[in-house]
Amino acid sequence: MKFKQFIYLGLMIALATPMLVDAQIYKWKDKNGVTRYSDTPPTNNQQVQKIGKEITTKSTSPVEKQAKPAANNPAANNKSQPDTEDEAAKLRARNAEIEKKNKEEQAAQAKLKAENCRSAKADYETFAQGGRIYQMNEKGEREYFDDTGLNERKAKAQAEMQQYCN
Repeated sequence: MKFKQFIYLGLMIALATPMLVDAQIYKWKDKNGVTRYSDTPPTNNQQVQKIGKEITTKSTSPVEKQAKPAANNPAANNKSQPDTEDEAAKLRARNAEIEKKNKEEQAAQAKLKAENCRSAKADYETFAQGGRIYQMNEKGEREYFDDTGLNERKAKAQAEMQQYCN
């Protein structure tokens, strides 16, 4: 008889365990259009679909803690709003600064790419003309390219043009 009770108790525990583990699942699409699933919501303001049961906890977030006194005290409500507006203004200013730095970096990269493109085009034109083309060695002496060297440098310049001029 005791053995049957242990079996029934084990079965009850096994059947009840999934109910305890059930958690809230969030589904959303990221900026690239990829569907994402997570137990935590995304940080940015995206449309989220909740899947499964929602689990409530007794702990409150800092936002809820600020909202509770404000609901009871109208003076506290006026005092807490400028803080959130100030924080929002600081966040907007920080985001604008980051965006400005990104634009400056992109402009610098575009300028460097344009310079590399001009240099590659000039090299290609030089080696496409052929003739007696040389480069200086470490001793400061001229070394003239032969036909294979000219073709290699021409191919290299053409590859650089494709890389930087597109």
